[in-house]
Amino acid sequence: MDVIARLNARARARQTGAGDAAEGADSAREGAPAAPESSPVLARLNARAKKRAREETGGPGDAGGVCRERPASRVRFAVPGEKGAEQPAGGEPAPRGEQEAASRPGPPSRRPQAPRPPRGVVPPAPPPPAEEPRGLEGPEGPEGGASDEGDGPSASPPPRGSPSPGPPPPPGPAPAPPAPPGREKKERREAVLPWMRVPVAVDGAAGVPLGHVGGLDPAVATALRAGGVSCLFPIQAAVWQSLSGGRSARHDLAVCAPTGSGKTLAYLLPLVHHLGAGGTPGGVAAAGAAGAAGAAGFPRALRGLVVVPTRDLARQVASVLSPLAAAAGLALGVAAGHGALSAEAEALVGLGPLGAGPAGRVDALVATPGRLAAHLRATPGFSLADLSFLVVDEADRLLRQSYQEWLPKVGAASGAGGGEPGQGRRVVKVVASATLTRDPSKIARLGLTTPRYVAVTGGGQRYALPQGLREHKVVCPGAFKPHTLLALLARLTAAEDARVMVFASSVEASHRLALLLHAAHRAGQAPRAVEFSSRVSDGERRRGLALLREGRARVLVASDAATRGLDVEGVTAVVSYDPPVYAKTYVHRAGRTARAGRGGDAYTLLRPEEVWHFKEMLRKADNNHVADVRVPREEVDAYKPAVGEALRALAGGAGGGGAPGGVDAAVRAQLARAVDRARG
Repeated sequence: MDVIARLNARARARQTGAGDAAEGADSAREGAPAAPESSPVLARLNARAKKRAREETGGPGDAGGVCRERPASRVRFAVPGEKGAEQPAGGEPAPRGEQEAASRPGPPSRRPQAPRPPRGVVPPAPPPPAEEPRGLEGPEGPEGGASDEGDGPSASPPPRGSPSPGPPPPPGPAPAPPAPPGREKKERREAVLPWMRVPVAVDGAAGVPLGHVGGLDPAVATALRAGGVSCLFPIQAAVWQSLSGGRSARHDLAVCAPTGSGKTLAYLLPLVHHLGAGGTPGGVAAAGAAGAAGAAGFPRALRGLVVVPTRDLARQVASVLSPLAAAAGLALGVAAGHGALSAEAEALVGLGPLGAGPAGRVDALVATPGRLAAHLRATPGFSLADLSFLVVDEADRLLRQSYQEWLPKVGAASGAGGGEPGQGRRVVKVVASATLTRDPSKIARLGLTTPRYVAVTGGGQRYALPQGLREHKVVCPGAFKPHTLLALLARLTAAEDARVMVFASSVEASHRLALLLHAAHRAGQAPRAVEFSSRVSDGERRRGLALLREGRARVLVASDAATRGLDVEGVTAVVSYDPPVYAKTYVHRAGRTARAGRGGDAYTLLRPEEVWHFKEMLRKADNNHVADVRVPREEVDAYKPAVGEALRALAGGAGGGGAPGGVDAAVRAQLARAVDRARG
């Protein structure tokens, strides 16, 4: 205890700058050994100090004692029951604040320090860092080392632990902040085949006179003039040139042009010249002479095929092809379900020479896919082994539906669909539509060879519409749509030569609307209307079209089945009583008017809740040219009595006007609900 007391007294004396301990410290700094009063205790203290210095420095301690090893180190003398004091082992005493701060335990050292060399020894210089090869990132990556870009000298790397400066900001204005989530504009990216990205563009320039069309056979030109054709439309001239008048088999063709632009004649002219030039030496003229010598001569081989989706379109295409085929001496057949399968088979295949078996009767065939598949399956002697020219009209609809898997069957029956140019016989393919799909998976099913894409420029629109078309929309409450329709028809049929087509969303809807117009016509409140849908027989549809062309009927009510390729002459306006759901349907409805360079109007009746969807549909088709039309309220109110009376008469079971036998129970129930809505 006496030793501890003396040590405490000596420590207090050091704080005041007096005492034997201070003198011993001065003598220790000068290298003179201090005379300890109690050598065993001081020896233990020096051993502890050396051990602590050895742990901190990682090297051996100096034999000269703690004061010479670490002059600035602090030594704490712990006394039980009393706070110890810290101070430097030599020199002036530290302030009290520094003593208290030093008494607190600090964080352990993370990085060991190198041992200090003995006094008087100069440490060796560190070796220079190895130069890294230019163009490779150093061990610190692009953020830690100097950049190897630029011509000036590179800056030295920052010391370890300092923040890296980072790349300099680019010149110019600061980039705009990112848009908040959910508000960024979604860009529509459509996968397109490379050959469809660069089409053969066709503008709306004037047509080419027949006398200036190179390679056109005189007999075919005479037949065209007899049908009222004096020049080729731009799309017809472009297809003729791309196929070299049907005499080249180097390319297949995909044609996208508005409705009414002349696509039918565009692919029929190369078809006729291809079959005439390839079937008889001397071309079309020689083929015509052979056909005149024996129109029923055998055998004939089916070499040209046109596939269309509907029976009415098949009849229309056959009516255009028939005079051209006759001028070229080609036999034409139609397989579209207009008659029994056996009757069609007899017209397509007959008995050849004695013992030769069945032989073909036609050179070209217009067919629907279902009936074509039926003949391939069930008609003996019907073959596509000699097929050399295939046309797929309204290709987007035919590719969207399977139709008894007609496309694989045609490819298997022809056996030459994938041939390359210059490698023997192959099938030249032409696909056409006003809304031709650009889906690579669907186009690939056609197996086109070195195809070319011919398209009419649409002014930035996804689907090109006729140039003379004027588009309108009429917004009205649902309960007053029949009244608004009658008021609109009164405007549109005021001219003597006006013809209007009205489209409904389904067959039943078109039937109800036709019955309503029949009743309003008997009351003297509407022009005469005819129905064109699958509820009406084929004969009734033909008679209705004849009435419309003659002017005895002014309105044709149809379902969407009539939107594909049906050409009704003289249609001045189209009204969509039920708005279309898809943009393609809208394009084909509106395309029934403004055909062959003429003008026309397209109207769409909308309830207020349907306006947003209609605008979205047009936006997807890149169409923003629809104007608003308002029908005055007094004109709508003027038809309330007529509509109410017509609905009540129809609900009571009175039919007529294309509805033999009256109205069935289902239609009567629907009309009764329409009466209730109109009264409400």
